[in-house]
Amino acid sequence: MGAVAISRAAQVEEQVQALESGIEGDDAAAGPVRLTTVPILINRLIVPALPAFCAAYPLIKLELIAEPRNVDLTRREADIALRLSQPERGGTALTRRIGRLDYAVYGRRGSVSDLPWINYEESLRHPPQARWVAAATKGNPTALLVNDAEGILHGIQAGLGKSLLPCRIAGLEPLLERLGPGVALSRDVWLLTHRDLRRQHRIDAVVSWLQSLFAQPG
Repeated sequence: MGAVAISRAAQVEEQVQALESGIEGDDAAAGPVRLTTVPILINRLIVPALPAFCAAYPLIKLELIAEPRNVDLTRREADIALRLSQPERGGTALTRRIGRLDYAVYGRRGSVSDLPWINYEESLRHPPQARWVAAATKGNPTALLVNDAEGILHGIQAGLGKSLLPCRIAGLEPLLERLGPGVALSRDVWLLTHRDLRRQHRIDAVVSWLQSLFAQPG
């Protein structure tokens, strides 16, 4: 009963937003949408792509929650989540795979070839890229430990060492260059939405935009 009430309240809110702006029917995509994912995806992929989305959907108020932890959709801490590991089936969230991120080793452009490694600190060694670097650092010097991929990117830009980064992100950074031609590993990008919001125009608009954004190779 509570879930139905929440869903109905969301529909009413969207309709009110649309009516206030003089938009009706299928074009009524209006109101707030809370999107969460890891900081590097928000900072380096989502925010740069936002101008085109905002021009297409000026009445949607996108709220970005950059969190390394998995924000709980069941508690309505967010409306949409992007994750780099496959969520468990069932529950109140709808899940779909929307793309893939390839990772490769990067260093600062023009730096020496024998760079030390930058990795995640011990409590964050569970992601595949952190385990990959941990295996590579055995017997090799470590320059820096951080708790976030943004820290790794900035450390590489500062010339402190080398590490794994998503190719789509690192390839856009003029200070970085790939060390070797190969892809070290790939991670799927999963999108989660709350079941009660699946018929909301504003949710559909954001989901479609994210699918297009992450469908691009690499």
